[in-house]
Amino acid sequence: MNRKSLKIVSLFILIVIVVLSGVLLYRKYTDAERVRGQYTFANVRQDIKDIGKIVLTTPASGEVTIYRAGDTWRFKEASDYFVNMKMLSNFYTMVNGSVIISVQKAMPDLLKHHNLLAAGESENGENMGTEVAVYNSEGALLDDIIIGERNDENAAYVSARPKGKNYIYTISNVGRFSGAAQAWIPYPLLQIANPHINSIETDNVKLDRRQLTKLTYDSVRIGKMMDVLTFLNYQGIVKKTDFFANVDAVSPKEIKFNMIGGLVYVFRIYYVDDYYWLTIDLAADQIAHKDIIPFVRDNQKYFSDWAFQLFDEEGEILYGE
Repeated sequence: MNRKSLKIVSLFILIVIVVLSGVLLYRKYTDAERVRGQYTFANVRQDIKDIGKIVLTTPASGEVTIYRAGDTWRFKEASDYFVNMKMLSNFYTMVNGSVIISVQKAMPDLLKHHNLLAAGESENGENMGTEVAVYNSEGALLDDIIIGERNDENAAYVSARPKGKNYIYTISNVGRFSGAAQAWIPYPLLQIANPHINSIETDNVKLDRRQLTKLTYDSVRIGKMMDVLTFLNYQGIVKKTDFFANVDAVSPKEIKFNMIGGLVYVFRIYYVDDYYWLTIDLAADQIAHKDIIPFVRDNQKYFSDWAFQLFDEEGEILYGE
Protein backbone atom coordinates (compact mmCIF):
# COMPACT_ATOMS: atom_id res chain seq x y z
CA MET A 1 0.00 0.00 0.00
CA ASN A 2 1.47 3.38 -1.03
CA ARG A 3 1.63 6.42 1.20
CA LYS A 4 -1.40 8.10 -0.37
CA SER A 5 -3.59 5.04 0.10
CA LEU A 6 -2.42 4.71 3.71
CA LYS A 7 -3.45 8.33 4.40
CA ILE A 8 -6.87 7.69 2.88
CA VAL A 9 -7.39 4.55 4.99
CA SER A 10 -6.20 6.33 8.13
CA LEU A 11 -8.54 9.24 7.42
CA PHE A 12 -11.42 6.84 6.83
CA ILE A 13 -10.75 5.04 10.12
CA LEU A 14 -10.59 8.37 11.96
CA ILE A 15 -13.91 9.42 10.43
CA VAL A 16 -15.49 6.13 11.43
CA ILE A 17 -14.22 6.54 15.01
CA VAL A 18 -15.57 10.10 15.22
CA VAL A 19 -18.93 9.07 13.78
CA LEU A 20 -19.25 6.09 16.11
CA SER A 21 -18.29 8.23 19.11
CA GLY A 22 -20.91 10.76 18.11
CA VAL A 23 -23.52 8.04 17.71
CA LEU A 24 -22.71 6.59 21.13
CA LEU A 25 -22.80 10.00 22.77
CA TYR A 26 -26.07 10.82 21.03
CA ARG A 27 -27.53 7.48 22.08
CA LYS A 28 -26.54 8.11 25.68
CA TYR A 29 -28.05 11.59 25.49
CA THR A 30 -31.29 10.39 23.90
CA ASP A 31 -31.53 7.48 26.36
CA ALA A 32 -31.38 9.97 29.19
CA GLU A 33 -33.75 12.42 27.53
CA ARG A 34 -36.19 9.67 26.63
CA VAL A 35 -37.10 9.14 30.28
CA ARG A 36 -38.13 12.76 30.79
CA GLY A 37 -41.84 12.80 31.63
CA GLN A 38 -41.93 9.11 32.44
CA TYR A 39 -42.80 7.68 35.84
CA THR A 40 -39.88 7.36 38.24
CA PHE A 41 -41.01 3.87 39.28
CA ALA A 42 -42.29 2.85 35.86
CA ASN A 43 -41.71 -0.88 36.30
CA VAL A 44 -43.31 -0.88 39.74
CA ARG A 45 -46.41 0.85 38.36
CA GLN A 46 -46.78 -1.83 35.70
CA ASP A 47 -46.63 -4.59 38.33
CA ILE A 48 -48.06 -2.68 41.28
CA LYS A 49 -50.51 -5.39 42.36
CA ASP A 50 -47.67 -7.90 42.65
CA ILE A 51 -45.23 -5.99 44.87
CA GLY A 52 -43.74 -8.47 47.31
CA LYS A 53 -40.92 -6.63 49.05
CA ILE A 54 -39.51 -3.14 49.59
CA VAL A 55 -35.89 -2.85 50.71
CA LEU A 56 -34.98 0.57 52.12
CA THR A 57 -31.40 1.62 52.82
CA THR A 58 -30.55 4.85 54.65
CA PRO A 59 -27.43 6.08 56.48
CA ALA A 60 -29.29 6.21 59.80
CA SER A 61 -31.23 2.93 59.68
CA GLY A 62 -29.11 0.77 57.41
CA GLU A 63 -31.10 -1.78 55.41
CA VAL A 64 -34.67 -2.60 56.40
CA THR A 65 -37.14 -4.86 54.64
CA ILE A 66 -40.88 -4.34 54.31
CA TYR A 67 -42.59 -7.42 52.91
CA ARG A 68 -46.04 -8.70 52.08
CA ALA A 69 -47.33 -11.69 54.04
CA GLY A 70 -50.67 -12.70 52.60
CA ASP A 71 -52.96 -9.68 52.97
CA THR A 72 -50.72 -7.84 55.43
CA TRP A 73 -47.41 -5.99 55.30
CA ARG A 74 -44.71 -6.76 57.86
CA PHE A 75 -41.47 -5.14 59.02
CA LYS A 76 -38.76 -7.82 59.03
CA GLU A 77 -36.28 -6.05 61.33
CA ALA A 78 -39.06 -5.16 63.82
CA SER A 79 -39.68 -8.82 64.66
CA ASP A 80 -42.03 -9.13 61.67
CA TYR A 81 -44.51 -6.69 63.22
CA PHE A 82 -47.15 -4.87 61.20
CA VAL A 83 -46.10 -1.74 59.31
CA ASN A 84 -47.34 1.80 59.65
CA MET A 85 -50.17 1.85 57.11
CA LYS A 86 -49.89 5.62 56.64
CA MET A 87 -46.29 5.23 55.48
CA LEU A 88 -47.25 2.33 53.21
CA SER A 89 -49.91 4.58 51.71
CA ASN A 90 -47.27 7.31 51.24
CA PHE A 91 -45.10 4.76 49.40
CA TYR A 92 -47.91 3.81 47.03
CA THR A 93 -48.71 7.48 46.42
CA MET A 94 -45.08 8.09 45.47
CA VAL A 95 -44.63 5.13 43.12
CA ASN A 96 -47.99 5.84 41.46
CA GLY A 97 -47.43 9.54 40.90
CA SER A 98 -43.72 10.43 40.86
CA VAL A 99 -42.60 11.69 37.44
CA ILE A 100 -39.13 12.48 36.05
CA ILE A 101 -39.02 16.24 35.45
CA SER A 102 -35.44 16.64 34.18
CA VAL A 103 -32.24 14.67 33.62
CA GLN A 104 -28.57 15.56 33.89
CA LYS A 105 -25.29 13.69 33.89
CA ALA A 106 -24.24 12.38 37.28
CA MET A 107 -20.92 14.06 38.01
CA PRO A 108 -19.21 12.97 41.28
CA ASP A 109 -19.55 16.40 42.89
CA LEU A 110 -23.24 16.55 42.00
CA LEU A 111 -23.90 13.12 43.48
CA LYS A 112 -22.39 14.27 46.76
CA HIS A 113 -24.14 17.64 46.66
CA HIS A 114 -27.56 16.02 46.21
CA ASN A 115 -26.86 13.15 48.66
CA LEU A 116 -27.24 10.48 45.98
CA LEU A 117 -24.47 8.07 46.89
CA ALA A 118 -25.39 4.42 47.45
CA ALA A 119 -24.34 2.54 50.59
CA GLY A 120 -21.24 1.04 48.97
CA GLU A 121 -20.17 4.39 47.54
CA SER A 122 -20.38 6.40 50.75
CA GLU A 123 -17.88 6.73 53.58
CA ASN A 124 -19.54 6.62 57.00
CA GLY A 125 -22.94 7.37 55.45
CA GLU A 126 -21.91 10.82 54.23
CA ASN A 127 -23.75 12.15 51.15
CA MET A 128 -25.81 8.97 51.07
CA GLY A 129 -29.40 8.96 49.88
CA THR A 130 -32.40 6.75 50.59
CA GLU A 131 -32.30 3.71 48.36
CA VAL A 132 -35.71 2.27 47.47
CA ALA A 133 -35.48 -1.18 45.87
CA VAL A 134 -38.84 -2.73 44.98
CA TYR A 135 -39.30 -6.42 44.16
CA ASN A 136 -42.25 -8.43 42.91
CA SER A 137 -43.68 -11.48 44.68
CA GLU A 138 -41.22 -13.77 42.91
CA GLY A 139 -38.21 -11.75 44.07
CA ALA A 140 -37.44 -10.03 40.75
CA LEU A 141 -36.16 -6.45 41.06
CA LEU A 142 -38.57 -3.95 39.51
CA ASP A 143 -36.98 -0.57 40.26
CA ASP A 144 -34.03 0.59 42.37
CA ILE A 145 -34.03 4.36 42.91
CA ILE A 146 -31.85 6.45 45.23
CA ILE A 147 -33.70 9.49 46.56
CA GLY A 148 -31.68 12.49 47.71
CA GLU A 149 -32.17 16.11 48.63
CA ARG A 150 -35.20 18.24 47.88
CA ASN A 151 -34.74 20.72 45.07
CA ASP A 152 -33.24 24.06 46.16
CA GLU A 153 -35.67 26.05 44.02
CA ASN A 154 -38.83 23.94 44.34
CA ALA A 155 -39.46 21.89 47.47
CA ALA A 156 -41.99 19.75 45.59
CA TYR A 157 -39.13 18.31 43.52
CA VAL A 158 -36.50 15.87 44.75
CA SER A 159 -33.17 14.74 43.33
CA ALA A 160 -32.98 11.04 42.50
CA ARG A 161 -30.79 8.56 40.71
CA PRO A 162 -31.47 5.14 39.22
CA LYS A 163 -28.92 2.90 40.89
CA GLY A 164 -26.21 1.76 38.51
CA LYS A 165 -26.88 4.51 35.96
CA ASN A 166 -24.98 7.72 35.44
CA TYR A 167 -27.96 10.09 35.53
CA ILE A 168 -29.44 12.44 38.08
CA TYR A 169 -33.18 12.95 37.90
CA THR A 170 -35.30 15.71 39.28
CA ILE A 171 -38.53 13.96 40.26
CA SER A 172 -41.91 15.02 41.60
CA ASN A 173 -44.50 13.73 44.06
CA VAL A 174 -42.34 12.06 46.69
CA GLY A 175 -44.64 13.62 49.28
CA ARG A 176 -44.42 12.34 52.86
CA PHE A 177 -42.58 9.13 51.99
CA SER A 178 -39.65 8.28 54.27
CA GLY A 179 -37.16 5.43 54.30
CA ALA A 180 -36.38 5.84 58.01
CA ALA A 181 -37.03 2.69 60.02
CA GLN A 182 -38.97 4.51 62.75
CA ALA A 183 -41.37 5.91 60.15
CA TRP A 184 -42.53 2.39 59.27
CA ILE A 185 -43.37 1.33 62.83
CA PRO A 186 -47.01 2.02 63.79
CA TYR A 187 -47.43 4.59 66.56
CA PRO A 188 -48.91 4.85 69.08
CA LEU A 189 -49.33 1.32 70.38
CA LEU A 190 -52.66 2.19 71.99
CA GLN A 191 -54.88 5.19 72.62
CA ILE A 192 -57.34 4.64 75.46
CA ALA A 193 -59.58 7.60 76.20
CA ASN A 194 -60.08 8.08 79.94
CA PRO A 195 -63.90 8.49 79.73
CA HIS A 196 -64.12 5.00 78.17
CA ILE A 197 -62.52 3.29 81.19
CA ASN A 198 -65.11 1.75 83.52
CA SER A 199 -62.68 0.40 86.13
CA ILE A 200 -59.06 -0.58 86.76
CA GLU A 201 -57.89 -3.67 88.63
CA THR A 202 -54.35 -3.91 89.98
CA ASP A 203 -52.60 -5.17 93.13
CA ASN A 204 -55.85 -6.81 94.31
CA VAL A 205 -57.54 -3.42 94.21
CA LYS A 206 -60.40 -2.42 91.93
CA LEU A 207 -61.06 1.24 91.24
CA ASP A 208 -64.44 2.14 89.70
CA ARG A 209 -65.25 5.18 87.57
CA ARG A 210 -66.10 7.39 90.53
CA GLN A 211 -62.86 6.53 92.34
CA LEU A 212 -60.82 6.92 89.16
CA THR A 213 -62.28 10.37 88.50
CA LYS A 214 -61.32 11.48 92.00
CA LEU A 215 -57.88 9.82 92.01
CA THR A 216 -57.01 11.23 88.58
CA TYR A 217 -56.85 14.60 90.30
CA ASP A 218 -55.73 13.52 93.79
CA SER A 219 -53.13 10.83 92.95
CA VAL A 220 -50.06 11.78 90.95
CA ARG A 221 -49.44 8.21 89.83
CA ILE A 222 -53.05 7.53 88.74
CA GLY A 223 -53.16 10.88 86.96
CA LYS A 224 -49.97 10.10 85.08
CA MET A 225 -51.19 6.60 84.26
CA MET A 226 -54.37 7.97 82.72
CA ASP A 227 -52.29 10.40 80.67
CA VAL A 228 -49.99 7.60 79.44
CA LEU A 229 -52.99 5.58 78.23
CA THR A 230 -54.15 8.36 75.93
CA PHE A 231 -51.01 7.89 73.80
CA LEU A 232 -49.09 4.76 74.77
CA ASN A 233 -45.77 4.75 72.96
CA TYR A 234 -42.95 2.19 72.74
CA GLN A 235 -39.33 2.07 71.63
CA GLY A 236 -38.73 -1.57 70.76
CA ILE A 237 -40.42 -4.85 69.97
CA VAL A 238 -39.53 -8.55 70.15
CA LYS A 239 -41.35 -11.82 69.56
CA LYS A 240 -42.91 -13.17 72.75
CA THR A 241 -41.18 -16.51 72.25
CA ASP A 242 -37.78 -14.78 72.30
CA PHE A 243 -38.76 -12.56 75.20
CA PHE A 244 -40.03 -15.32 77.47
CA ALA A 245 -37.01 -17.47 76.72
CA ASN A 246 -35.11 -15.01 78.93
CA VAL A 247 -37.67 -13.88 81.52
CA ASP A 248 -39.59 -16.99 82.54
CA ALA A 249 -38.79 -16.42 86.22
CA VAL A 250 -39.79 -12.73 86.26
CA SER A 251 -43.21 -11.91 87.72
CA PRO A 252 -45.05 -9.12 85.92
CA LYS A 253 -47.15 -6.30 87.29
CA GLU A 254 -50.68 -6.95 85.97
CA ILE A 255 -53.24 -4.22 85.32
CA LYS A 256 -56.71 -4.77 83.89
CA PHE A 257 -58.49 -1.90 82.21
CA ASN A 258 -62.21 -2.70 82.00
CA MET A 259 -63.84 -0.56 79.37
CA ILE A 260 -67.42 0.58 79.04
CA GLY A 261 -69.06 -1.97 76.77
CA GLY A 262 -67.16 -4.96 78.09
CA LEU A 263 -63.76 -4.78 76.39
CA VAL A 264 -60.83 -5.64 78.69
CA TYR A 265 -57.17 -4.73 78.17
CA VAL A 266 -54.83 -6.89 80.24
CA PHE A 267 -51.42 -5.27 80.68
CA ARG A 268 -48.46 -7.24 82.05
CA ILE A 269 -45.42 -5.07 82.69
CA TYR A 270 -42.02 -6.71 83.21
CA TYR A 271 -38.94 -5.03 84.62
CA VAL A 272 -35.92 -6.86 83.20
CA ASP A 273 -32.31 -5.65 83.24
CA ASP A 274 -33.37 -2.02 83.84
CA TYR A 275 -35.87 -2.08 80.96
CA TYR A 276 -39.66 -2.09 81.06
CA TRP A 277 -41.52 -4.49 78.76
CA LEU A 278 -45.24 -4.75 78.11
CA THR A 279 -47.45 -7.56 76.85
CA ILE A 280 -51.12 -6.96 76.07
CA ASP A 281 -54.07 -9.30 75.85
CA LEU A 282 -57.59 -8.40 74.80
CA ALA A 283 -60.65 -10.03 76.34
CA ALA A 284 -64.38 -9.55 76.69
CA ASP A 285 -66.22 -9.69 80.00
CA GLN A 286 -69.40 -11.71 80.54
CA ILE A 287 -71.76 -8.85 79.74
CA ALA A 288 -69.82 -7.40 76.81
CA HIS A 289 -71.70 -5.80 73.93
CA LYS A 290 -72.17 -8.09 70.95
CA ASP A 291 -69.63 -6.18 68.85
CA ILE A 292 -66.83 -6.60 71.41
CA ILE A 293 -66.16 -10.28 70.71
CA PRO A 294 -65.44 -9.75 66.98
CA PHE A 295 -63.36 -6.67 67.92
CA VAL A 296 -61.21 -8.81 70.22
CA ARG A 297 -60.88 -11.49 67.55
CA ASP A 298 -59.83 -9.00 64.86
CA ASN A 299 -57.44 -6.93 66.98
CA GLN A 300 -55.74 -9.49 69.21
CA LYS A 301 -53.35 -10.20 66.32
CA TYR A 302 -51.62 -6.86 66.95
CA PHE A 303 -50.56 -7.95 70.45
CA SER A 304 -50.66 -11.73 70.81
CA ASP A 305 -47.17 -12.55 69.50
CA TRP A 306 -45.07 -9.59 70.69
CA ALA A 307 -43.63 -7.87 73.73
CA PHE A 308 -43.12 -4.10 73.57
CA GLN A 309 -40.27 -2.20 75.17
CA LEU A 310 -41.59 0.91 76.90
CA PHE A 311 -39.82 4.19 77.36
CA ASP A 312 -38.51 4.51 80.91
CA GLU A 313 -40.96 7.18 81.98
CA GLU A 314 -44.05 5.30 80.79
CA GLY A 315 -42.66 2.04 82.20
CA GLU A 316 -42.08 3.54 85.64
CA ILE A 317 -45.60 4.97 85.73
CA LEU A 318 -47.30 1.70 84.76
CA TYR A 319 -45.06 -0.58 86.81
CA GLY A 320 -45.18 1.57 89.93
CA GLU A 321 -43.03 0.92 92.96
